[in-house]
Amino acid sequence: MFRNYIKTAFRSLKKRVGYTVINVNGFAIGMACCLLIFMLVRHEWSYNRFHEHADHIYRTTIHYYSPEGELNYQNMMFPDFTPALVEEFPSIVHASRFVKGSSDFWVENESVRQDLVEVDAPFFQMFSFPFVAGDPATALVDPSGMVITERAAESLFGLSDNELGQAIGKTVSIIRNEVTYDFLVSGVAENIPNNSSLQFDIAISFENYDNIYVGGNNWGGRTSTYIQLSEEQNVLALQEAFVPFVNTQFGDYIEGLRENGFLAEGAESFNMLLQPITQLHQQPDVWVPYEESPHDPKYSFILAGIGLLILLIACINFMILSIGLSTSRAREVGMRKVLGAQRSQLIGQFWGEALLQTSLGLFLGLLIAVLLLPFFNQLTGETLSILNLGTVEVLAATIGLLLLVGFIAGGYPSLLLSRFQPILVLKGVLNKRGRSIFSRSLVVLQYTISIGFIVSTLLMSQQLKYLFDKDLGYDKERVMVVNTGQVSDVDAPRVLDHFKNTLSSNVYVSNVARAGTSFTRGSDRNTWMDAQGVTRSAYNFGVGFDYIELMGMDIVEGRNFSKDLSSDSTRSVLVNEALVREFEMENPVGQRLTNWLSGVYEEPPVIIGVVKDFHFRSLREEVQPAVMNMHPDYYNFMGAILIKIKPDAIASTIDEVEQTWASVLPGKPFTYSFLDEDVAGQYQTEEQWQSIVTLSAVFAILIASLGLFGLATLTVARRTREIGIRKVLGANVRRVVMLIAGDFIKLVLIASVLAAPLAFWGIHNWLQNFAYAIDISIWPFVVAPVVAVCIAILTISSRAAQAALTNPVQALRNST
Repeated sequence: MFRNYIKTAFRSLKKRVGYTVINVNGFAIGMACCLLIFMLVRHEWSYNRFHEHADHIYRTTIHYYSPEGELNYQNMMFPDFTPALVEEFPSIVHASRFVKGSSDFWVENESVRQDLVEVDAPFFQMFSFPFVAGDPATALVDPSGMVITERAAESLFGLSDNELGQAIGKTVSIIRNEVTYDFLVSGVAENIPNNSSLQFDIAISFENYDNIYVGGNNWGGRTSTYIQLSEEQNVLALQEAFVPFVNTQFGDYIEGLRENGFLAEGAESFNMLLQPITQLHQQPDVWVPYEESPHDPKYSFILAGIGLLILLIACINFMILSIGLSTSRAREVGMRKVLGAQRSQLIGQFWGEALLQTSLGLFLGLLIAVLLLPFFNQLTGETLSILNLGTVEVLAATIGLLLLVGFIAGGYPSLLLSRFQPILVLKGVLNKRGRSIFSRSLVVLQYTISIGFIVSTLLMSQQLKYLFDKDLGYDKERVMVVNTGQVSDVDAPRVLDHFKNTLSSNVYVSNVARAGTSFTRGSDRNTWMDAQGVTRSAYNFGVGFDYIELMGMDIVEGRNFSKDLSSDSTRSVLVNEALVREFEMENPVGQRLTNWLSGVYEEPPVIIGVVKDFHFRSLREEVQPAVMNMHPDYYNFMGAILIKIKPDAIASTIDEVEQTWASVLPGKPFTYSFLDEDVAGQYQTEEQWQSIVTLSAVFAILIASLGLFGLATLTVARRTREIGIRKVLGANVRRVVMLIAGDFIKLVLIASVLAAPLAFWGIHNWLQNFAYAIDISIWPFVVAPVVAVCIAILTISSRAAQAALTNPVQALRNST
């Protein structure tokens, strides 16, 4: 019987080949979109799950409440916290600190800049980063040991895949404050998977923490702690046991937070919790700057929803065309019932046809997904592989998707067709009204989704343009940012003077200045005490004399740093308007910042000027209070050199800057970026979302148009006689086209009305992520329906015009 079903299904599909092509192509596009999105969502949820002990590894995090009741998270741990934790709780099998930065690594007289982490010896026993050479259990037992990845082995030694073992025992040096520290390569690990929250090129023992600075500091502000628990340890019970330990370890810190007004009263206001490593990527509240940025899990659900909506449109196509074909298949159903066919058999037959078309669509969709994968990777910034399509999860999801789509698409049509009464069918008595209303409702649903995508795309593009065009309070164009890396405080003045003297003769360089860090590439935050004894905090930037001029910033009160006043560098600071406004400072010029960088300034620095607000963080946040200092002992003395280039000769100027770098710092790697590109990079996620929604809109409107074309074809076939009569009575082509297209255009307009509030709600919620956002304008809600109507008219007109141009005599003869 099953074989007979298949033969009958193929015969039926072959008989209606045009509608089959429409359905299969619609399913293929929907399936391809769904598969690509499912691969991306699966990748997002696969982070850190590849570790053998993933279910027992946790990161320690601090949760504390502010006096206003706001919950804050941080991973701040003191360097000596981890050994004390292991000693106190025997159920901790392994523990490791983790701190990350970048460093120049010297091999003979050449250096390479790589990501460096400092970890404890058990790190590679806790985490499953497979070794291709060396022993993970002992690689970092010796503090002079070093573990490098395959990529680092190639960069440092030029070793290929089959030569990696030769790296063992080789010497690599790190220079800090003119002291050289030699390390022996003790292990080579495979490249870190891109679904790992912990990314690095080279790892050394945490015992080097005091000598080799990689981003941490004495108060542990950038030190994570990871622990592996025994399988029998209950996590909740352990967290409760942490309370007295945390109160002891963090007692002074808790007291300081509370005294300075950062911590609420009560014992429950400060506690330590364990965060499962498998959830690091899905918990954006706990953000660590040197680990992979976590993603809000709601975006994964939204992505999955977009994929299913696209597939739903394809299912609606099938249902619409099946309902439209029900009249032509009614006689077939009547004859089958007369010959003894049961309703269950008919349902099975029609469901089989739906499943067959879905299967063909899936096969074609897989091919489309493979072809689109490189473009999709470029769109999302991921490195998904074709091999991901062959994983057990993807295969299981694909089969489930196939059955689900076949069930949804074939459900209503099979029940409808199998319900026909043979006597009424053979007499030609059919009630079409209910089916017409339902099919029209499906068309409206299709176009509601499609128009919603178009509106969202237009508004997201408008917001991105606003982000890129907004005045940031500085000129970001043609500012070259040279990353000075590990240039010491001692060498920094010499390097800066060499750059200024060498580039002063270049007519295309308008200015050169130093900076602690470039915008978007890190920041520092410090505190001071105001006149009322209240502790305040602000972001802190190390700058040079020419910094304000180079960046095109405005001084709105007071003055800039002056080269004629040597005391400015050690006694003066600039602040921004946000600091003056937030802390209600009257007459800020001349006031002192008590306790500001007390270990650097001999006496509290005085405010000499107020800078117009500038956006040093993304426009998701309001401008924060900021202080700019020039003290030569500030530890971020010169993290970058900024070079303002005129527009006429950028390429040649870059070459000269590189030659200047090589002459003053021979052997050190030269890396640079442009500030406008760095600023734009802050909104990479938004650009990816806009691209995905745009692609979804294209897919949605394409599938809906395929369905509309099929439905128009059915409409023309049913109204052939009417069209012939109208032409005999004098109707021209335009009238016939409007006769056919008019009803569909009404449906698209209804969909536009329904889509508007849904799109407005979605975009309004999305814009809440930005402190600076556009006002939602009306024009996208007008343009989107116009676009949809034009596409609908073009889709329908081709078929309607063909019917209108048919000889009316021939049309009347064929319809009898």
